[in-house]
Amino acid sequence: MAKDYEDKMDKMDNMVSEETDMEHLAGVIKSEMDDAKDFIHQVGAERAESTEYYLGEQPQAQSSMQSEFVSTDVRDSVLFMLPSIMRTFLGTKKIV
Repeated sequence: MAKDYEDKMDKMDNMVSEETDMEHLAGVIKSEMDDAKDFIHQVGAERAESTEYYLGEQPQAQSSMQSEFVSTDVRDSVLFMLPSIMRTFLGTKKIV
């Protein structure tokens, strides 16, 4: 009788421990997801600006002394090399 009571108590303790662990895990996951969202918003503006430069769009002038020259050399080089890079990695049935 006492052994059954101890077994039931152990099971209840395990269930409470599992619930606490699940709550802790849910809290950690929520925290990590919030951090990831903040990071995306933080670097989003930088990525947008970098994409504009990559596409050759003219940036907003910060001063009247700033040059208006826009070069697309990087984009041209990337687009030139992209087909051979794609063939290298995706040309066979075994990817990479």
